[in-house]
Amino acid sequence: MGLFAICPACCERSDSSIVQQEGTFVKIKQVCASCGYHRFWQNQPILHRNMPACNLLLSGAIHFTGCLATQTLRMLTLFGLQCISASSFFRHQRRYTIPVIVQAWQNDQAKNFSDLRAMDGGLVLAGDCRSDSPGHCAKYGSYSLIEDRVNKVVDVQLVQSSEVPNSSWCELEGLKRSVDLLRGKDLHLATLITDRHRQVAKWVREELSPKGTLHYFDVWHIAKSLGKALDAASKECDQLQLRRPAIVNHLYWTAASTPDGNPAVMEAKWRSLVNHIQDIHDHDTPAFSSCAHGPLDGDQCNKEWLDPGTVHTVCGIMHALQFCCICCLSDCLDALTCDLCDEMFSFTGNLITFCLLFMFAIIHMCVCLPPCLGLCRLIGSSKVGEHNHEDCLTERCSTAVSAAPDLLP
Repeated sequence: MGLFAICPACCERSDSSIVQQEGTFVKIKQVCASCGYHRFWQNQPILHRNMPACNLLLSGAIHFTGCLATQTLRMLTLFGLQCISASSFFRHQRRYTIPVIVQAWQNDQAKNFSDLRAMDGGLVLAGDCRSDSPGHCAKYGSYSLIEDRVNKVVDVQLVQSSEVPNSSWCELEGLKRSVDLLRGKDLHLATLITDRHRQVAKWVREELSPKGTLHYFDVWHIAKSLGKALDAASKECDQLQLRRPAIVNHLYWTAASTPDGNPAVMEAKWRSLVNHIQDIHDHDTPAFSSCAHGPLDGDQCNKEWLDPGTVHTVCGIMHALQFCCICCLSDCLDALTCDLCDEMFSFTGNLITFCLLFMFAIIHMCVCLPPCLGLCRLIGSSKVGEHNHEDCLTERCSTAVSAAPDLLP
């Protein structure tokens, strides 16, 4: 209050008092008894419905960065800072921040659908589901579909475990909802890349394959299973542990070197591993008669090749993976889906405490508001993260204020 102790007109002492205080908003009245000067000063502008701008900005900053409101506000209170109450935050979240996230996602999705209609050949989608907790006790599951050619998220579906028989059904339900949405937008699904989820594979085989949709398995998931099988088998064989990276790389090479997806060639390349690790590079399969590498010389010839007993172990692992999965491998890696889902669920450690509406806002905020808002806390001090977050946050909150009346029922 010392800033208002002197009258700006006559430089005499004046009286000042706080006439209104609401969250971060302060309004002060200054009166000078000597010259009669008086004025009202406030520390921030007022938006519609007499809402202080910084109150909404604080709610938006907490929500868009994924912080817990109660803990953040408690910390600010302990520092002695003026801040809003938890009830004000949840009111802003319900009326402004969540509606603007939904609006931004709908606008971004509509633009993506328009661009995809102009592309030929149908959609090439990679999909995967991520749950908020491991095991069979998840409360939420989000299914994401990414168009592989343009590397953009086409749709994200949030499924609550209470909507399906159990949490393991969330992946299939999310895929069904996404496919129904794409059909409603007159988009043809030409290729679908997923993991080896049995329910998804059966549903795609019965519902989508008769309509011309090709189903492939993501090589990353199969390589993960292969690595686990090799780790288990290598406990009894040290030679197998040394060959583990090469065997996993051979699986990736099998998919990447066969862009046309010819199942006979892919199976022949995969089976050639058994001969290659025994220093046998000519094979009896017409589809792949010899290894693709050139003649081995020098140190390459002096490698420690596996003995027949170890090869028998590798053959068992390859048979356990089922050759039909190898024939359905896709050379498109679903890494973006995994990274996106990791970002979605890295905001907090215990997501089962949140309601469905808040979870819906989180996953769509990760998709439609990076990098300046939803992921600014995750990317830290990277060059992208050094973008002017304050200007972006102010613009989004202003958009929320103007758009919220049209979005709310």
